[in-house]
Amino acid sequence: MKDKPIDRPQLFNFFAGRSTILEQAEIDKWIREGDNFELFFDALHEWETLNPQYNPSLESGYQKFQKMARGHGYLPVDKSDNKRKYLNQFRIWITVASILALLITGYFLQEKVWYRTVKTGFAETKTVSLSDSSQIVLNANSSVRIPRLISWHMEREVWLQGEAFFTVTRTYNQRKFVVHTQHLDVEVLGTRFNVNSRRQKTRVVLQDGSVRVSSPRDSQKTLAMLQESGDFVESDGAYNDLVVGHVDHSLYTAWQDRKLIFENVLVTEVVQSINEFYGVTIHCKDSSILERSFSGTLPNDNLDIVLRSLSNIYETQFYPEHPAMGQEQNSDN
Repeated sequence: MKDKPIDRPQLFNFFAGRSTILEQAEIDKWIREGDNFELFFDALHEWETLNPQYNPSLESGYQKFQKMARGHGYLPVDKSDNKRKYLNQFRIWITVASILALLITGYFLQEKVWYRTVKTGFAETKTVSLSDSSQIVLNANSSVRIPRLISWHMEREVWLQGEAFFTVTRTYNQRKFVVHTQHLDVEVLGTRFNVNSRRQKTRVVLQDGSVRVSSPRDSQKTLAMLQESGDFVESDGAYNDLVVGHVDHSLYTAWQDRKLIFENVLVTEVVQSINEFYGVTIHCKDSSILERSFSGTLPNDNLDIVLRSLSNIYETQFYPEHPAMGQEQNSDN
């Protein structure tokens, strides 16, 4: 039987310290499941807004009044005040120690609490929907680091390793959306584009809208503006050798439809793309074929079919290296 989901009234009771031990255990289990961290902090933000954390203490105020009165000779000195003084100091030290413990714990857990990282394995793609209605389609063998509750941030920022296609929603207050990669930062308001950060290079291809590209070392300096569908920029980190041009964007976004589309590229580049997607090493029986050019579309939902297609086109054998093969070769050396 599926557990009953945690609702906001239950969370509000938890924040107010009114939950039972059983309810606390249920909430703790619920937080660890899926993306419930974001729902938890969203509810916490709402509860704190509705319940400002200041509760005046009449007892504390009365004690301060008594201390002031005794200092002016209006009241006799109470010997029990010394005990209260030491007790209050002890409580202060306990509070300070607790806060320090929380800060230290928060420092080591802040990455998990404030960010989430979505990863894909080989031959896997994944769609990630953000709370601001933007969407990221992550290609195989890639990862993206995303702030939890991204809609709360002044700037929407994500960090990409690998390849992804972004559909960015324009917000009412025109908040920027920045994609950070190893060599380039991509800044947009609302648009669709593909980012590939592999093989020591980063390439950005625009599908529609416009993007501003800058260096991670100097975000104020614009390296390129992509404003027309098919505009692209590529860098290996040497910004004096920046490549800017125009391409058919479908060549770089077809992977979302489980296709590989190439136009007049070397077969060795085709093989490299297959290697990256499936996490294998492809060999060609006739190595001279690798220097020939290829244009066409390959299905990309089954490695055997991909290799069979290439083998038929070039009338030779394309095959993956079996893990055991590499181990045997190493042992012979």
